[in-house]
Amino acid sequence: MISVCIATFNGEKFIKLQLESILSQLEIDDEIVIIDDASIDNTIEIINSFHDLRIKTYKNNVNMGFVKSFEKALLISKGEIIFFSDQDDYWLVNRVKIMSNKLIDSSSLLLASQFIPSKIQGNMLETPTVLSLKTLASKFSLGSIFSGNSLFFGSTMCIDRKLLNIALPFRYFVKAHDIHLAIIAILLKKHIIINDIFTIRTITGNNLSNRNRSYFKKIKSRYFYLCTILEFYIKKLFHV
Repeated sequence: MISVCIATFNGEKFIKLQLESILSQLEIDDEIVIIDDASIDNTIEIINSFHDLRIKTYKNNVNMGFVKSFEKALLISKGEIIFFSDQDDYWLVNRVKIMSNKLIDSSSLLLASQFIPSKIQGNMLETPTVLSLKTLASKFSLGSIFSGNSLFFGSTMCIDRKLLNIALPFRYFVKAHDIHLAIIAILLKKHIIINDIFTIRTITGNNLSNRNRSYFKKIKSRYFYLCTILEFYIKKLFHV
């Protein structure tokens, strides 16, 4: 069973096209778990217009932020393989089939792929810079995470549910669910990188990972990454 976890907030502009691209790749027993983070636009109405039983929608009474929303989606989801999607992604053909099969065949807990960036300028997409697998692998490492040069975006990843046994619950220091999961998978040596492009990832002014951050916030984020590593080794030491 495949679960797709999505956190939405005022996503009416992109959500219809996104869901169409995802639903076309799912089987009847798969699911999309959507946590809407108190949207005030027509996001929920657009989602409900699909009338598809595979879509399970839950609306937060107050804005909880994307990390807690994704955590809620993960706790509700039932699939053995879990995909993440931002509310403005578009999935290319065979994404679910190929990525899930490669994850299973590799016995890994996390798989990451490449993406095409789109800046929503008319209908034109930026020409993607496709990295070699060797170069791409360097972008999926602890070094790249701490240098701020990582390509670990949840929208390009899928995970085995067993990773959640270690990663959940998200503690106070988890400020990015995808980086948190990536760090744990790397420490376990259970991650795999593939050179395939399966996602059109929309880069907008509201995209959190695309914002320039102050030097202080960058230092603070590295501290939180260290907390994830410390918690991992404490759990390992005490067999938690």
